[in-house]
Amino acid sequence: VTAHYTAKVYRRGECIYHAALMGRGKGDDWQLNTVAALIKPAAAVVARDLTLKEMFERLPRRPLERAYVTDGEDLVGWLDLRELLSLLRKGRMDTAATVATVTRPATLVLTPDLSLGAALDVFLRARANVLPVIADQWRNNLVGEISRQDVLLAMQDRMLSEPGTAA
Repeated sequence: VTAHYTAKVYRRGECIYHAALMGRGKGDDWQLNTVAALIKPAAAVVARDLTLKEMFERLPRRPLERAYVTDGEDLVGWLDLRELLSLLRKGRMDTAATVATVTRPATLVLTPDLSLGAALDVFLRARANVLPVIADQWRNNLVGEISRQDVLLAMQDRMLSEPGTAA
């Protein structure tokens, strides 16, 4: 939800669906059916060759659920930061371990051309709140991330027949 309203700030108070819902922007209507307009920069991206200590020193000082692991620009996988912190605090993991040794593979990802309905299906299968977006099925470049909440808000906006009324 926060991302939705933050995005509105950058669009002069209008959500990304405003033009289509108001009858303008017919040429851009395809964007309202895909997740392309919902992509935001990934909250945390780390290189696979860092140690856990170096990684935690470089992460932003705000609560994060996950970080994406890259090799250059290619997505390698992701880390559950809360789980890692818990293991480190309990002494079950060494801070000298590399990120690559604890990375989970990114098996479920989104692409910008994926429909909203298909994206929601992926979120339900992954049981995730946020998923990474890669350039396309042939290139594994990390483009950003999308939250399940943003997809649901987009679908809700899309179901409106007129501004202010539900279909």
